[in-house]
Amino acid sequence: MIFIDTNFFLGLFIKTDYWFTRASELIKKIPVKDRIICQAVLNETITLLGMKTDMSTCEIAYNYLRDTCTIFNETEISNYNTKIMKTYLEFNGDLSFTDCTIVESMMQLGIKKVVTFDKDFDKVNRIERIH
Repeated sequence: MIFIDTNFFLGLFIKTDYWFTRASELIKKIPVKDRIICQAVLNETITLLGMKTDMSTCEIAYNYLRDTCTIFNETEISNYNTKIMKTYLEFNGDLSFTDCTIVESMMQLGIKKVVTFDKDFDKVNRIERIH
């Protein structure tokens, strides 16, 4: 399984985005069965697309994520907010709370790879950033 971050999807769905070409190349290399996101990524992706594009793009993105990614419900993690906050504090706020949600979800699921263009994930020694 490979976790996928919000900014990857922004690059994929916004044709004028700096990362559009790279995201379009990378997505072809990740089998559908290996793609995983969490609720926080789904929420953030649709929210940011709504701010940067239009509702049609949001609907296309939502359907794409629903149909091609496993969506992990991070609330299934026991004491998940406390664990995410601990990770947030560990990185002294250098990772967003959503990014810490991704890290904690990955740890709970035993996933070591994240697809993201966010360099802040390089600070997390226990995961590998694919970009």
